[in-house]
Amino acid sequence: MLRPMESQDRVVRAMTEEGTFRVVAVRTTETARAVVEAQGVSGHDARRLAELVTLAVLYRETMAPNLRVQVLLRGAGTSGTMTADSHPDGWARGLVRGEGPVDLVGDGALLSLQRPLRNGELHVGTVAIPEDGTLASAAMAYFAQSEQTTTMVALGSVVTDDDGARVVTAGGFLVQVLAEARDVEGPLALLTVRLEEFVDLRDRLLATDASPDALVDEVLYGFDVARLAESKVVAGCDCSEARFVAALLQLDAPSFASLVEGDEPIESTCEFCKRLHRVLPSHLRTLRPGGA
Repeated sequence: MLRPMESQDRVVRAMTEEGTFRVVAVRTTETARAVVEAQGVSGHDARRLAELVTLAVLYRETMAPNLRVQVLLRGAGTSGTMTADSHPDGWARGLVRGEGPVDLVGDGALLSLQRPLRNGELHVGTVAIPEDGTLASAAMAYFAQSEQTTTMVALGSVVTDDDGARVVTAGGFLVQVLAEARDVEGPLALLTVRLEEFVDLRDRLLATDASPDALVDEVLYGFDVARLAESKVVAGCDCSEARFVAALLQLDAPSFASLVEGDEPIESTCEFCKRLHRVLPSHLRTLRPGGA
């Protein structure tokens, strides 16, 4: 696995003392910055990718903290796709495919969230991007339709003004009504009005360095809050030379023999982290392909 750089990013999980709401807040500044840099995107795509990574972390922490999840974004028409993974070890990564900005307004713009179930099957929920063209609104639609839970989501990111290629700050939060909560109408109405102030998170993220503690305190202002846990978030990847070799060994015997007959190193660059993996044919010749 690629060893990530030191990061101040982290997740905070909390709930209201009376058991009505739970909140997950996250700072993803360094994580998103590394992902955006690896993918070489800028401007609106840099912001969207940063927010997609943030959403992936929030989704895993909420629905499958001990499992790996993936979030996929398909742009309208042929404008491209984005993918973000979040791993239970705390690392996240992203991938951009296609030419031009990923357009979230128009026919074909979709958000898909995927997580494993305990029985080994894959749960996949897909929603159309709402007319406002935001990931947060699409995420709320997903939770309402696929998870049948009342969930409020806010995502934000800021990139540099000069070239739009460096993430200055990124983060977000998710507030969910707990299934066992009673008499939620009053508190939910109060919280809904409160959250209207958080539609655009960018100023708050800049003012607080995207502190998840500050987000929890501001979102649940007026409620008694119990902090449950926190954990680190970093940019990372599970690519490795061993996985590269394992993929080569799945080739059929004729293809494998053709691949290793020379002396030049065989190379592959990870689509996600851009790490170069290199293996010598002489090493591969000591192994046995899957098709042999």
